[in-house]
Order: sequence, then C-alpha cells, then structure tokens
Amino acid sequence: MYCEDFLQDGDKLYEFGIIKVTFESHFLDSNGNETNGVGVDLYEIMMTIQEHPFLQDVPGVKEHFWNMFIIDALIGNTDRNNSNWGIILRKDGSKDIAPVYDNGNCLNSKWDDGKMRIVMNDADKMEAEAYKARRCIFELHGKRVNPYHIIESREYPECLEAVYRLTTQIGNNMDKIQALIKEVPILSEIQKRFFTSIIQYRYEKVLLECIKNDCIH
Repeated sequence: MYCEDFLQDGDKLYEFGIIKVTFESHFLDSNGNETNGVGVDLYEIMMTIQEHPFLQDVPGVKEHFWNMFIIDALIGNTDRNNSNWGIILRKDGSKDIAPVYDNGNCLNSKWDDGKMRIVMNDADKMEAEAYKARRCIFELHGKRVNPYHIIESREYPECLEAVYRLTTQIGNNMDKIQALIKEVPILSEIQKRFFTSIIQYRYEKVLLECIKNDCIH
C-alpha cells in the first residue's frame, strides 16, 4: 500500500501555509517584503518555524523541514509548497508532525519517454537536469533557488546536518529504492532507467560530494 489516511477521528491537519498566515508578528522576507501564508521565501519560512507560537511545543519541525528538503532534492520534487506539509492537532490537544504527503511533482512526472531518452543520451543534459539547472519552489531575494546549490553552499547548518543524517540511510537503501522503482508495473523501461539513474546521480554528485567537500574544509 502506497497511500493511506494518516488522520484519526477528531484529528485536524494544519497545513504550514495556514499556520504561517496566522502569525501576527509578520516577518520581512529576504527581499524586504511582509510575509504571508503563500510566500515561499526560505528565510521567512525558517523564521516562522523558529518563532511561531503554534510550533513551539512541536519538537523537530526544523529538522523535518530539512529532511523533506533533502529527499525532495533527491527525487526532484519541485513543489513542496506551504500547503503540502503541516502539523496534526490531535483530539486530546497534542501535536504531531504530519507524515510527508503530496509528492506528485517528483521524478519528472510530466515527461514522456522520448524526452527522458534524449536527456539520458546526452551527458550535459543529464547533468543539468539532475542538479545544475534545477529549481525548487523556495525563493531567496525574489528568485527560485536551486536546492542543490543550497546543499553545496553549506550555508544552513541544519541543512548540512540533514545531509549527514540521510545520506548514509539513502546509500544503505539504494538497492531497495531502485528495486521499488523497477517493480512498478505501469512504468516503461525508459522511465525505470531514467528514475533510477537520476536518483543515483544526485546521490553521488550532490549528497556524497557535499560530505566529501565538508570533510576537506
């Protein structure tokens, strides 16, 4: 089973966008504009996680965000917006981080076999699509960021911690990840090759390289 309802009777899901827009102490984003629930400026998201009263008794929110950021980078999810992650308010008043959901924009889901074949047969195109020319939903100074540049910059300590935390787990389970993709019956052979290749590429060229370069520094 790949899908399930993670809410129990009486639970309520508060998406991050709803939480963010209710914050009375509005922050300025990295471009000097006031925040809102829709805004995906990375600086204001970090400030909301750090300061919003609703999140203060929910441990691990920032860690969870960066975990999602790394895995989304691995699978090429370009749409981790404020409406597809959040907090569950339980019937008894306790809070939990919601399981990761809404991953429909990953793995070049709108590409056909022909486009995948062209990219796989051109090393420069493959490198660009894997990480060099990619953008995600988050912004800094009004421009969408390349998540792999954020990882490589090592500017955010929590992001680097997530790289260390997850890279070993990804490497230890890479055979299972690739086997899972190959077992999906509705995927063509080209799709299976493309998905397994690009995930391996990002793992080796971004995550492992980040750890290697961090050790050198």
